[in-house]
Amino acid sequence: MNELRAIYATRAAQINDYKDVLKKSLEESQELRDETYQYQKQLSETQIKAEEQLKATHLIIENLEQAKQHLLEQFEQLGNKIFSQNSQQLKESNQQEITHLLNLNEKCKKFMKLSHETECHLPIR
Repeated sequence: MNELRAIYATRAAQINDYKDVLKKSLEESQELRDETYQYQKQLSETQIKAEEQLKATHLIIENLEQAKQHLLEQFEQLGNKIFSQNSQQLKESNQQEITHLLNLNEKCKKFMKLSHETECHLPIR
């Protein structure tokens, strides 16, 4: 009977040891589940932030593209305006020069005519 009590005591001690190991394993398992949950939560939050940043980046790029297009249009308009102004100034300047040359040509013709008429009326020596 003492042998049975010794075996029973040994088995009871082993069962208590197994219970302690099982309890520790369950606690560790719960801690690992808690950690996993926290990591999944952080991952989810990080993914949401990354998606928001990506959307913000796309919006910034879109705004920059629109600003670039607007600047190109303004540059083209300014170039056309400058070209138009320079063309108008050149046209006016050329018109003035042509008018001046035509007047000068008329004066030359009149002078030549007057000179010829005067020459014709001069007494011969």
